[in-house]
Amino acid sequence: MVIPFGSLSRLEAAFSPGRKNLESSAAVRFSSNLGEYDLSIMAGEFQKDRVIGGDFAGSIGGTGLRGEFAYTWNDRGANFFRAILNADYSFANDYYAFIEFYFNGQGTTRKEKYPLFIADLLSGRIFNLAKHYAAASVIKSVTPLLGLNIYGLFNLNDRSSLIGPALTYSLATNLEISTSVYFFNGASDSEFGLQENSYFAYLQ
Repeated sequence: MVIPFGSLSRLEAAFSPGRKNLESSAAVRFSSNLGEYDLSIMAGEFQKDRVIGGDFAGSIGGTGLRGEFAYTWNDRGANFFRAILNADYSFANDYYAFIEFYFNGQGTTRKEKYPLFIADLLSGRIFNLAKHYAAASVIKSVTPLLGLNIYGLFNLNDRSSLIGPALTYSLATNLEISTSVYFFNGASDSEFGLQENSYFAYLQ
């Protein structure tokens, strides 16, 4: 359900019933605009988790700025805060770059505690082990048909990282081939050091 408030603001509500009351989900979100920024706040209950949060998007001097935050709590006492802040910029000569910082309140700053989180990671309940991350990417259009992307994800707590160069080539309209590699770096007991390098190729 969407209720407009003028041309730039609106209230959205959604409900997803479950087989039991505790399996249902409901949320409301209010979005608006303030100057050059889009803003929103939300609140909801997703199965057994209650969440409040918000986001913003805008720009300063040609640099795009975006942020998101959410606080989650439940009856199990698993309360945590998460936040993302990123910035991007398009340079001359077809370069594009972004940098992002992520705070994961579900995680830990001590890698010796990682085994306590592995089951939740494998089940998809969590997506990261540590608390503090940074990411960056540089994209270059080498030719009108060939693109190069270098991506890095860094665990700032255990100093491990993932570096992912990728090449994309346009074969035809709406058809491209992409190849990429994930190089994992870090100590053997770190988040990314635990993993082996991966290689990918796909058509889309």
